[in-house]
Amino acid sequence: MRILIVLIVCILFVLGVKFSSIPKAHYIKVEKTIQNQAVYFGILKANQSTILSFQSEGRVVFLPYTKGDFIKKNQVIARLDGTLYSIKKSEENAKLNEYVIQKQKQNKYYKRLDVLHKEGAISDNDWENAFYELKTINQQITAQKERIKYLDKEISYSVILAPYDGYITEKYIDVGAYSKIGAPVVGFIASGGLQVEVMVGENYVNRIQINNTVKIIENGNCYKGIVSHIAKSNLNSGGYLIKIALLDFDKAAKEGMSVEVVFDEISTKKILLPLGVLFKKDNEDYVYKINNIKNGQGIIVEQKIKTVNLANGFVEIIEGLKEGDYVIKGDLDKYYPNQKVKL
Repeated sequence: MRILIVLIVCILFVLGVKFSSIPKAHYIKVEKTIQNQAVYFGILKANQSTILSFQSEGRVVFLPYTKGDFIKKNQVIARLDGTLYSIKKSEENAKLNEYVIQKQKQNKYYKRLDVLHKEGAISDNDWENAFYELKTINQQITAQKERIKYLDKEISYSVILAPYDGYITEKYIDVGAYSKIGAPVVGFIASGGLQVEVMVGENYVNRIQINNTVKIIENGNCYKGIVSHIAKSNLNSGGYLIKIALLDFDKAAKEGMSVEVVFDEISTKKILLPLGVLFKKDNEDYVYKINNIKNGQGIIVEQKIKTVNLANGFVEIIEGLKEGDYVIKGDLDKYYPNQKVKL
């Protein structure tokens, strides 16, 4: 009896070793999933941006703004010390007023002589002298107005006006500093003129078209955008540069901010798998597929697949697998072709 018990235990042990030699597989059953969005990360860029500078030189006496301040179109951003120009303009305006008074007097004098000349009471020479004196004063007035116009232009060169509604992005100089012609004073971008730039892989770009609606998510807020530009990137990334014009955005948004870009697609059922189930062989994508499934067991085979890159760690399988297939997941180093596994 004791021998029989030992024999049974040995048989069960052998059967147990044999049974346990077939590992239990960690697998995924392939199913089609409804996927209607692809998410990428983009950067806010300005449609209009510039560096503003003076067209003349001098000491800065007005620049009350700092980085991030909002400025209305034609509002004065900065001004140079224009004391000398102001004094000069006052002097030239005074001369202009003198010429205008002289013209009024000379015009009366000329009209009186003109009447006398027609009556023959004065000589032609006297009439001509009066006429040319009036003409000379008119020329002096015209020249004086041009001098004042030139001064106004010089004064305008010492003032920086906002070219459009926008924000200060950088401040290169402070009040009291001396600014040369063309030296940078402030960086400036247009408000409401922001766009998003995002890189998209070549496997996905064929799904995006000009004028597609796009969602832009920044700090939990959702905004609308329109695809305005699609072009091959100059970088050696093999990707495409997508530009998206924003239709509405908070004024607090600044150039350089990171945002999420959500491309809407037509809702279709797709085979999506996590990147962790894929491995490379001869520069091609493969998975370990479980074939010949019978009685809860199957054989591992290498299955070549074709994919489309998506976001958030998933890829779309477009060739090589079908709904209902079984794919190994987890530590792929524990598996190999022709290996028998339990489901």
